[in-house]
Amino acid sequence: MKKLFFIIISIFIFFEIYIREVSPVIHESDKHIGWKLKKNLDLKIEQKDLLGKKYNVHFITNENGARFYGTKSNADLKILVIGDSFTNMPYASNDKMWFSVFADKFKKKTNSNIYIETIGAGGYGNLQQFLLLEKMYKDFDPNFVVMQICNNDFMDNTYEWVVKNRNKNQFLRSPYLKNDLIFYDKSLFSIFYKSIFYENIRLVSRIDLFISITLYKIYYLVNKKTSYDVDIEIKNNSIKITDRIFKKIKNFFNDKDVFVINCSQDNRYPFNQWSKIALNNEMIPLKIFNSFKYSDKVFYKDGGHFNELGNYQIGEIVGDKIIKFYDLNKN
Repeated sequence: MKKLFFIIISIFIFFEIYIREVSPVIHESDKHIGWKLKKNLDLKIEQKDLLGKKYNVHFITNENGARFYGTKSNADLKILVIGDSFTNMPYASNDKMWFSVFADKFKKKTNSNIYIETIGAGGYGNLQQFLLLEKMYKDFDPNFVVMQICNNDFMDNTYEWVVKNRNKNQFLRSPYLKNDLIFYDKSLFSIFYKSIFYENIRLVSRIDLFISITLYKIYYLVNKKTSYDVDIEIKNNSIKITDRIFKKIKNFFNDKDVFVINCSQDNRYPFNQWSKIALNNEMIPLKIFNSFKYSDKVFYKDGGHFNELGNYQIGEIVGDKIIKFYDLNKN
């Protein structure tokens, strides 16, 4: 019996070490926000694109647990980027992410030293982005802000929608907004998912992810539905909630320009309402996919996020649009 126990523990430790090597822990639990990027990370990770080509990623965070590009001490312009997995997961190195490509383009046009700090984490909804701003960025004074969103935000912002997706490690830890008050899921499962144990033991989280994905696929296969198939009332409510959160973020930067880009493309309702919500809150929507060149070459191995080439395209497009907005071509 002791030998069997030793073998099981040894196998567990072996796989834990292996998973940490190929997919290091980059997040830590946060009772208020759910989770956030760890501080002072300096990781070198081998990744693959959709075509199976390997490439190296240098993933760095600062003392705030934020990715960054440039040097803050000698910056002429400071830009804050708010994002989710399209900005703050290790799909490309810091200096090859879309925000760095944009920074280089803006630097050449303005002949200025640019510092960009990017906050958020994979799986974030917009309320988590706002709560992170409140917690850590009251003293940060950017020249302007770029808010990166994706269509999943409409789901992630809406408890009645995201709970149907059966992704427990996300919705059981996330904050939600109801009648302008923040609430959290109070089920017994939430205690486990919010624990330090879950966030730091990679084998446990990977097994849970596999189970969640499997149950998700079985449920929707049996019921012949997708995660999009919810009542219209839930979709309508997702717009109202998202609008309220956008308002909170814009009020946080009352006297600043806030640009909004959407890194996913879907013209179905309510996803097609993001630019209207931005305009309604005096933000500046930038549509990036009119000139984006799609191919398998631009994607990370999951087929949804972007690799170095995809990030380069987005950075170039965002740079051109913001330069045009400020009419810098006349300089």
